Amino acid sequence: MGSLCEERIGDELRAIDCYKRALDVDARHRPSLTSMSRRLAARRDWPELVRILELELDGLSEPRARARAAYRLGEVHEQHLEAPDRAAAAYETALAAWPGHAPSLEALARLRAMQGAWRRLVDQLEEEAAEAEDPQRAVDRLVRAGALWSR
Repeated sequence: MGSLCEERIGDELRAIDCYKRALDVDARHRPSLTSMSRRLAARRDWPELVRILELELDGLSEPRARARAAYRLGEVHEQHLEAPDRAAAAYETALAAWPGHAPSLEALARLRAMQGAWRRLVDQLEEEAAEAEDPQRAVDRLVRAGALWSR
């Protein structure tokens, strides 16, 4: 029903209502979660989008899918709700699911730098260097950590 309302009838509010009702029946219904996320982002309804993304994350078990969903949740907290602590927690959730998830590593480093959490940032950079398969990436992380230590 939600798809019909959205795509054929063009009634966005009714489509959202249908997606909500579908999620009341099955909170893990992927098509409803995906469509609802898209509609809420377009409407800039960030608090409701957070709720939907959290539902989606709870229903995922595959590590890379969990990481992507957690990263997206972090983006909403960071960019739209100005909640850096919640964003950092979401990025850490992404990294727990997929330790090498580059966007989450970069986002977490950015947040730690903005918050002045230098020790945590240095620890993160050193950990990334130790786990890097690419020698150039390892050197880059160590150089960044060294620059922070020299401040």
